Amino acid sequence: MTQAYNKNETSQRQDRLLTTLEGLLELPATDVTATLNQATSLIAEVFAADKVDVFFHDWASETLVALGTSATPMGRKQKAIIVDAPSRSFWPGPPTSPAMPIRILRNSSG
Repeated sequence: MTQAYNKNETSQRQDRLLTTLEGLLELPATDVTATLNQATSLIAEVFAADKVDVFFHDWASETLVALGTSATPMGRKQKAIIVDAPSRSFWPGPPTSPAMPIRILRNSSG
């Protein structure tokens, strides 16, 4: 009985992941930010995550920049923090800490 339950649960999870992948493939590629926001929302939903971000490496400043944020309560809170403090162009960090860019750490060997 347990084995049948686990098979059914695994099958349902695989179906949800496939549906999410299909949804990601259907997203329009005309507006990068809007598409990344939609993608993060799909991913947050399927994994029941509080928030999902997509980061890109900014070579000039050697930082990671969040370009896509899920439309979850925590994602909306992050966007509100950034709107309230427009000088915060990077990930705002924990609510109690000042906004700090994420520095890229490189291995000294290369």
